[in-house]
Amino acid sequence: MDRALGLSERAAAFCCHSWLMDPQLIDLLPADSNIVRFQARFDHFTDSRIDDADPIRHVFRRAVGGAQVSSGFLDQLPQDTSLQRGIVSVLGSGRHWYVRTGWFRVSDPSTGLAPLAMPANAREAENGEA
Repeated sequence: MDRALGLSERAAAFCCHSWLMDPQLIDLLPADSNIVRFQARFDHFTDSRIDDADPIRHVFRRAVGGAQVSSGFLDQLPQDTSLQRGIVSVLGSGRHWYVRTGWFRVSDPSTGLAPLAMPANAREAENGEA
């Protein structure tokens, strides 16, 4: 995989800095959703930055004009999926979406490094126990 990415050295870890790391998604989506399962693969740093525009840009393919998302703007967005409904619900209630960073160690037999274990809260959510 390292060579496919054009890397000259082996990667020890991968990072994802995205709204997809926002823990609110665990409460809004089914535990077996691809997004929740993707998020559960990562350990998470404590960083977070408000970015309400990111999920709107990626899910709805719309640009947000300004820092505030108006209720009129939210009313125009489709709400056909649980993800779309969740994004609109969070913003409509006055809460925000956050960009966070997650990381996981790459398994490498030559170094003996193995992927880190899935965080307990993610395992519980994945098993429907949360």
